[in-house]
Amino acid sequence: LFFIIYFMKNSDVVSVNIKLAKPNKEMLSEIFKIGIPAFLMSILMGFTGLVLNLFLAHYGNFAIASYGISFRLVQFPELIIMGLCEGVVPLIAYNFMANKGRMKDVIKAVIMSIGVIFVVCMSAVFTIGHHMVGLFTTDQAIVEMATFILKVTMASLLLNGIGFLFTGMLQATGQGRGATIMAILQGAIIIPVLFIMNALFGLTGVIWSLLIAESLCALAAMLIVYLLR
Repeated sequence: LFFIIYFMKNSDVVSVNIKLAKPNKEMLSEIFKIGIPAFLMSILMGFTGLVLNLFLAHYGNFAIASYGISFRLVQFPELIIMGLCEGVVPLIAYNFMANKGRMKDVIKAVIMSIGVIFVVCMSAVFTIGHHMVGLFTTDQAIVEMATFILKVTMASLLLNGIGFLFTGMLQATGQGRGATIMAILQGAIIIPVLFIMNALFGLTGVIWSLLIAESLCALAAMLIVYLLR
């Protein structure tokens, strides 16, 4: 309501007049180029979490509880990185045609920010990881397993950030097909990896599959960006 009132009174460029809302083919195409990848990422992230929990369920409540604790701890920096990667999309889009030098500076700044968050979080995990997990449980077996999972999942944070950033770059530069492929890969790669690693190494393999899948996604993202540059 605040923004509607603000734009009605103060903006000469943006209008909320329904009569002016006349979508055309080009406008809808641009909307879907950005919207479909974001939609797929949200859906597939939820589906991936469901599949992962089904694998963990084979190893009992101990495994599910351990992963749940580590997931909550990793989620905090991960959401910050996701916010950076989504927030930078309009900046990249704005500078894509007008000022590519500034666009590159923006991308470098985001990569550096992701790197700093990653280093700080990894340092915290390897120094006080046990204490962080201990805030959620006193069961020593769960503390040990959750700390191990936390180290593995936190190690994938940098790769996860690269994947999110490159997907955002593809969206911002109008590469809707590339962004859609990347969004699908981020949700689809982990499933075969889970089956293979679970069959070979059991619970440990299930945990490591998270890092392996993120590594493959990051490589795929870099390849797609390179091919569509």
